[in-house]
Amino acid sequence: MNGKLENLAETLGVSEMIEFAGFHTNVKSWYQSADIFCLPSWSEGMPVSILEAMSAGLVVIASQVGGIPELIEHEHSGFLMPPGDPERLCELITRAIEDRRFVQYLTKNARNRVLKEFSLNRMVTEYETLYYRIVNE
Repeated sequence: MNGKLENLAETLGVSEMIEFAGFHTNVKSWYQSADIFCLPSWSEGMPVSILEAMSAGLVVIASQVGGIPELIEHEHSGFLMPPGDPERLCELITRAIEDRRFVQYLTKNARNRVLKEFSLNRMVTEYETLYYRIVNE
């Protein structure tokens, strides 16, 4: 990362509040120590990190870009926001902190969605179906 973000944090006076953790292969403990997962990206494909966060029971706030809207249904399994809108991000984080009952609704729906639509078993079954269809054509 060559220190640019660390330098920016220092310049802004927030370096004491930020941990630059670097690369990790086992992120389960990171998810377990969090309450909210934010991915305010400008561009994404289909981020596995969102599925991991949903599976871990975190409320997810993410930009409405790329494949993210296929993973999250706004206000049903998480929150979607326009990219580049820090005010909206702040509003959604505040809502997630203040409305714990709604967050429980979101996280339950999110976890169920991951188990139902993005599980390993479903993926294997869909690949098998695709292969059989291709072979039989």
